[in-house]
Amino acid sequence: MSSTEDSLKAGLQTKKRTFLGIGLSDGVKPSNLATHYYASLFGLSLMTFFGFILANVLTGILNTPLSELGRVSGNLGFYKELVFLALVPLFGVLSDKIGRKLIFAFGFAVVGIACYFFPNAKTLDELTVYQLLFSVGASAITGMFSTVIADYLTDRDRGKGTGLMGVFNGLGAMLSAIGLLSLPAFFGRRGYEFNQSLQMTFYVVGGIAFVSTIILLIGLKGGKATTKEESKGFLTLAKEGILAAKHPAILLAYLAAFVSRGDLALVGQTLTNWLTKYSLENGLSQSDAQRQAQLGIVVVQSVALFAAPIIGIMADRINRLTAVIIAVAISAIGYSSLFLIENPLGFNMKLALMLVGVGEVAGVIVSQVLIAQYAPKEIRGSIIGVFGFCGALGILTALKFGGYLFDVWTESAPFLLFGIFGAITVIYGLAIRNKVKVKLPMKTVVITGSTRGIGYGLANEFLKRGCKVVVSGRSQDACDKATAELSAKHNKENIYAVPCDVTNYEQMQNLWNKSAEKFGKIDAWINNAGISNAYIPFWEVSPETIKNVTDTNMLGAMNGSHVALKEMIKQGSGELYNMYGFGSDGRKANGLTLYGATKYGLKYLTEALTKEAKDTPIKIGSLSPGIVLTDLWDDLYEGMPERKEKSKKIVNILGDKVETVTPFLAEKVLENDKNGAKIAWLTGGKAFWRFATAAFNKRNLFD
Repeated sequence: MSSTEDSLKAGLQTKKRTFLGIGLSDGVKPSNLATHYYASLFGLSLMTFFGFILANVLTGILNTPLSELGRVSGNLGFYKELVFLALVPLFGVLSDKIGRKLIFAFGFAVVGIACYFFPNAKTLDELTVYQLLFSVGASAITGMFSTVIADYLTDRDRGKGTGLMGVFNGLGAMLSAIGLLSLPAFFGRRGYEFNQSLQMTFYVVGGIAFVSTIILLIGLKGGKATTKEESKGFLTLAKEGILAAKHPAILLAYLAAFVSRGDLALVGQTLTNWLTKYSLENGLSQSDAQRQAQLGIVVVQSVALFAAPIIGIMADRINRLTAVIIAVAISAIGYSSLFLIENPLGFNMKLALMLVGVGEVAGVIVSQVLIAQYAPKEIRGSIIGVFGFCGALGILTALKFGGYLFDVWTESAPFLLFGIFGAITVIYGLAIRNKVKVKLPMKTVVITGSTRGIGYGLANEFLKRGCKVVVSGRSQDACDKATAELSAKHNKENIYAVPCDVTNYEQMQNLWNKSAEKFGKIDAWINNAGISNAYIPFWEVSPETIKNVTDTNMLGAMNGSHVALKEMIKQGSGELYNMYGFGSDGRKANGLTLYGATKYGLKYLTEALTKEAKDTPIKIGSLSPGIVLTDLWDDLYEGMPERKEKSKKIVNILGDKVETVTPFLAEKVLENDKNGAKIAWLTGGKAFWRFATAAFNKRNLFD
């Protein structure tokens, strides 16, 4: 077997595992994530069931007066959330010490035990004790939802994977609302009394919990988050989880947890109480009242189910701070709108509940994605424990204070309260959004044609961000000049220059060899070197120019791609980017036939390599800077001063300077973790906006 084949085999062996197209962290099997999604389905189903059925237990078994329903259920929720407040952080810290699997399975087992006691309560005090037992198990389950999904996913697919968890959560709530809540009627039709029907229902639910315990012990990934050497004391972990709030992004996640978990409590219990109370007050039977409450939950969860994957994808596509702001804003509007509803059984209520469904799932998903992004793995359980504590505090506020407002003011008051809390969170998010800098991985970057223009600008920006950069140009003099200029502004130990003619394969190989000798692993390779021809008809272009432009733009990119891919497969990782230009998108212009043809060919090369590399650990991407004012622009209009002058109008509208474009490109390269990435500065939307505002926004790039 050849060395190239050996390298390819090694690359394939290091390919990241996936489940349903979602990237998995090192050591995580598809079966592990599948088991977690199973837990997301049935865990949420079990927990929402207790909230959904509580009104029936209180009114149908304990004969609680309707006038006290809000207060009594609120008190039960208050005691339950006290347990959450105490135990969610505890379980988070313990999961860092003994592993996630044991905590997760323990939670399901305790919920199963609670199911066999809950429907046999004879007094409110007994019911409170059994509710607290359930809360112990639910605390463990709730904390592990967010912690395990954060452990199992790669960062680039964190939103998509968490969104899918939201789908399973939604299906779980639907299973509870449609399936489990229908069991009392099912048993009633078979001759059981109401009390007996509730008992049988709880026994079925308990059986599901015990079976799930076994499945989790078998299917979840074992082990601890930290090694023995890395292990920290319990109090140290707890303290670090609390102090993590000093980071504004983590604090925003904590606030979003408070709002989103409070929202869930309002849907799971307050909404049920409202619909049940209104139905009974207007002459409906106990079973009809249950069906109305069931319908309201179904509307919310159906919308949440369809919205979850969209929200998850959004969380991967845009800045996650922005995603949280958008999600909580939707939530605030949706929950506030319920305050305006007079008839909760009417059509307007259904419309409002649809918006509530989007807000509910959006807040939960994006807050989890944000906390997972910023929580270091070694204390992730502790931070997510505090995250869960904030969520429990939100639930406590929703149920206790919201329950009080439910009885003494109006049934919709708790929803307005959390609409206000959501608005406050949005304001804080907007205040910090531009102040939080994403911690980007530092890389070693090789850039061809980087002694001037965009390449030089990229080198400068990567160095600003702490990267090691290899500068390259045709001549030693050009390399020395660029090195001297960059060394005056940055750490010279991070700068290295290697002369290279990209049309010469041996010199391209030498560029890699020298760079690897200097810095070791090469993380990113950017084929930037390119030249253009003057704006003249193709038949007037000299044969020499045809060869130079074609060789530099196409052969140079092929040489660079071949060397980089071959060597990156050997080292087991790497990223390759090709620099697009006019013609890459298929547009044509008189006088740019030669240049445009090479850039269109470069697009094919990039897309073909993206497809070929999908089963390797190498990522292929493209950089599209748009119209940038460099010396290439001067070359286009060589000997054509009048045409050059006329072109300034369009350049001033759509064009930019190097120092404007290159920071964006550099940051996107450092952020990227996706094969096939298309990093573009001048998007269609941006171009449209610039044309639309050109009369009001005068720009002059030539001063």
